Amino acid sequence: MIIRDDIPRGFTRDAQGHVLTRKDSDGYWYEYTRGADGRELSCKDSDGRWSEYARDADGGVLTYACSHMFDGALMHARAADDEYTLVVSDAGQVIAGCRRFDTIAEALAHWDRDDKRARKFTAALNALQPLRK
Repeated sequence: MIIRDDIPRGFTRDAQGHVLTRKDSDGYWYEYTRGADGRELSCKDSDGRWSEYARDADGGVLTYACSHMFDGALMHARAADDEYTLVVSDAGQVIAGCRRFDTIAEALAHWDRDDKRARKFTAALNALQPLRK
């Protein structure tokens, strides 16, 4: 665990009330950077893990990378609904919410159903034919 004495226990917030740091009684901490709209741009923690987002003018995710998912591969947003953004790496790895798939074929098998999200995400994945394995 990386020790950070400069982060106080509890929460620190920006002028708009967005969390900038948090630290528990065991010393485990998170540090965030945020855009002008308050949306998260990056996060790092006391275990050395990190995540980074690039966002469009409306706050939507353009790219995402995370040290503990697919070795930090850069993921590109391909579709989104009200809850989740579908991101895909150049190697065809897929993340949406807490779901992670090593291949587009695995993701397509998961969304082989007839609901709005499945139709939207399946269409986006099918558009990525060169990456399908």
